Amino acid sequence: MDFPESEKEARALHDQVVELAERYGAPLNPVNYAVWYLYASERVPALNEEMDETIAARGACTAEKILALYRNFYTDDTDRVSSKANETIQNILTELVDSIRQITGTNTDFESALGEALNSASRSPDSITEIAESL
Repeated sequence: MDFPESEKEARALHDQVVELAERYGAPLNPVNYAVWYLYASERVPALNEEMDETIAARGACTAEKILALYRNFYTDDTDRVSSKANETIQNILTELVDSIRQITGTNTDFESALGEALNSASRSPDSITEIAESL
């Protein structure tokens, strides 16, 4: 999830988070802070809708509800980003392994050609120019 706020905007959201947490009796642990921050920023309308419905029905938002909102709206996005990063890393590693295999294969081919050239050179020293060209 992106948080494009400037320092001033983030500070204003922080002040709102503190005020909301105090109003509804929520301790400012990392999970509560994240959910109230998303709520104050209004960047996830579905979260705000659920939070508003809960507050309207109960007058507050329980720790269990906040944890559920966190899991539904914050960690899902974080997990998706993490999964994408893992996929990207896996693709890079696959390409790297393929490149190493190609280099290793090329080296093996070169070693074979070099061995053959050495055998040819030992049999016929006059063919060095031909051997060098073939390598």
